[in-house]
Amino acid sequence: VEKGGYILSKENDELDIILMASGSEVQYCIEAKEKLESEGYGVRVISMPCMEKFDAQNDSYKEEVLPKDIKARVSIEAAATMPWYKYVGLDGKVIGLDRFGESGPGEKVYDHLEITGDRVYEEALKILK
Repeated sequence: VEKGGYILSKENDELDIILMASGSEVQYCIEAKEKLESEGYGVRVISMPCMEKFDAQNDSYKEEVLPKDIKARVSIEAAATMPWYKYVGLDGKVIGLDRFGESGPGEKVYDHLEITGDRVYEEALKILK
């Protein structure tokens, strides 16, 4: 957590797309990474537990984690999406909650709102194709 964001899982091949999350949603990025890699894509997963600390890092570190030339990016957050846009950019996709009023068992609410690994995978494919 010291640097706010870091590479949790590095790409096996040439980097094609970056998947990002914080907290428990990182698992959905890992699920999507496995599927995408089985199709030949180079996927990096970033864990971003503290955006403020990441933003305070030097440009060299931020570029190492989130290279500017990789525009294919997806983030997932079980909360408001607004903070993620500065990392995902105009060419990426932010998945999250932008409404109120859902309640129930966590897993069912996540499925209903499509906070899932399958959704990350599907959005990543749309960007990559």
